[in-house]
Amino acid sequence: MKATKGNGLLHVGVLMAAGLLALSGTAQARDTGDLRDVEIPLPGNLSEIVKDRDAAVALGKALFWDVQVGVNEQYACATCHHKAGVDSRVNFRSLHPGANGQIDVAGPELTGADFPFGRRTDDIVGSIGVPPSIFIDVDPVTGEETCELVGTDPMSHSVTGMASPSSVNAVFYERQFWDGRARSVFNGVNPHGDDLDRDEYPEIYVTDASGNIVPTKFAIEPASLASQSVGPVMSAVEMNCAGRGWPQVAMKMLPRTPLALQDTAPSDSVLGPYVGDDGKFDTNVTYRDMIKAAFQDKYISDQLAGDTGLTVEQANFTLYWGVAVMLYEATLVSDNTPWDQYMRGDNRAVSASAKRGHEIFQGKGACYHCHRDAETSNAAITNGGNSKAFANIGVRPIRENRGIRRGEHKSVTVRNAELTNPYLWNGGELTLRQLVRFYNKGGDFRGRRNELDPLGLTNREERDLVSFLLTLTDDRVRCDAEQFDHPSLPLWFGDDLPAVGTDGLDQCWKPALDDGSKNFHYKLRIR
Repeated sequence: MKATKGNGLLHVGVLMAAGLLALSGTAQARDTGDLRDVEIPLPGNLSEIVKDRDAAVALGKALFWDVQVGVNEQYACATCHHKAGVDSRVNFRSLHPGANGQIDVAGPELTGADFPFGRRTDDIVGSIGVPPSIFIDVDPVTGEETCELVGTDPMSHSVTGMASPSSVNAVFYERQFWDGRARSVFNGVNPHGDDLDRDEYPEIYVTDASGNIVPTKFAIEPASLASQSVGPVMSAVEMNCAGRGWPQVAMKMLPRTPLALQDTAPSDSVLGPYVGDDGKFDTNVTYRDMIKAAFQDKYISDQLAGDTGLTVEQANFTLYWGVAVMLYEATLVSDNTPWDQYMRGDNRAVSASAKRGHEIFQGKGACYHCHRDAETSNAAITNGGNSKAFANIGVRPIRENRGIRRGEHKSVTVRNAELTNPYLWNGGELTLRQLVRFYNKGGDFRGRRNELDPLGLTNREERDLVSFLLTLTDDRVRCDAEQFDHPSLPLWFGDDLPAVGTDGLDQCWKPALDDGSKNFHYKLRIR
């Protein structure tokens, strides 16, 4: 571990074993291992910042699921990341018009027959966002906020221009978002924390040993989840009233009771101690109280932060948000799949077809080039940011979405892929078989930048590969059980989620299947 402090910069990082950080520009067919063998990468010496780890996780979970954060108190981080870490709302409302500016799917419904998109449509299955709104005011004493609707249609909603990647197992990534713009270093304020030397590097406020409140440059790593978490709250598409900044979010949330508009199961794995038998959060607890319980006192004060016109707790709210949400999301690790059990010695945990599928994954299918090791992602920290962490696989022409560069997008994990459809950054493939066929043909758009080659898999090999992918589903994720439980969640243009405790749903998520059915929408099924 390392922790350095000097020249006004507090830097907390982690040094991992050399074997875990082996850098490689050329992927090798290393085995898909047991995820329990991979250390969860978090900043070293978090105790300098966090006073109580459990309290910080509880704060992060409350913030992640609380609809009070968003426009009209109806949108949370979980709105786009509530089913296996992705968005269950796949319907005509969730279509983004893509590069040509118009919806190509005929409508008025989105059906299984519309998939795969292929070359014929540039539509994107995004996440349904907020109605266009403008920030008016917030009362810092009560937290009451006013946002004004733009236009006259309250049912008019924005849609994101890319599918929502899963928050489950996201802690293993070196960078976040499809284009990697959320960096490994968290600067306490925004997603762009890697440029430590630039003059405009932001500052947080710390009370020093003499009792003085001092502006301080801040950096922790690896902490890309913290960097990512402070982005969507400011997006006027995803959660925000245009013109509202983080200080106003802080003024709104600090005096409020967490999850006041939602139910939380008394048996919730994290939030249960804060909840009464009626499923309501203790009204004597505010976010200010949870922050004070979680973070070291030197980062919290009701005194003014320099000449900002803000208190320290208002100015530092992004720090609290980022670190707490990161620590909550770090618990969302799905390491008990049938494949993990097989790797731990249970030979009956997976079928013969799945074992053949793994051989294809590691061999003829060449999946390992971008989906290595237990994390099944070359974008994982343990893979050291090698050349296949981001790749152009011919989803759409480069001019429509450049990604991090040259049409390259993050090589995301295939764990829980059974539940995270529709697939790819445009959501253009509905089922695992369609996804495998996309790779088998070498993508939809060939060209010198497309890194896929046709694979020549037979029908049986395609089926075996799907069988292997199905072994990477953790039933706790399928059923919202144990650490994957959650408060209730109202969803615009989708089915509201009930509050779920540690035992999980009585009915679990059922994925879309290759059964020819047009009724592909995400439903719950009896376990």
